Amino acid sequence: MSADKLNCQSLARLWRKRREEQGYLFPLLRRLVNEQRDGLTVLFCTNALARKRGGPRYRNALSRAQARLAERDG
Repeated sequence: MSADKLNCQSLARLWRKRREEQGYLFPLLRRLVNEQRDGLTVLFCTNALARKRGGPRYRNALSRAQARLAERDG
């Protein structure tokens, strides 16, 4: 896409497209896990699994985050 074709609509389309890119999703997941943001990790992985065909990274991170949340809640 050339610079003269970039407008609000095309920018919004590109911005939404990033949600499907592993280069965007996996570093975000890694950061959430490293910072022990378990609630956000659950939301993120649930959303990623609903959008994609699955993936062990997201399923494993989801189950670990849910286990830690259950442990904390008691």
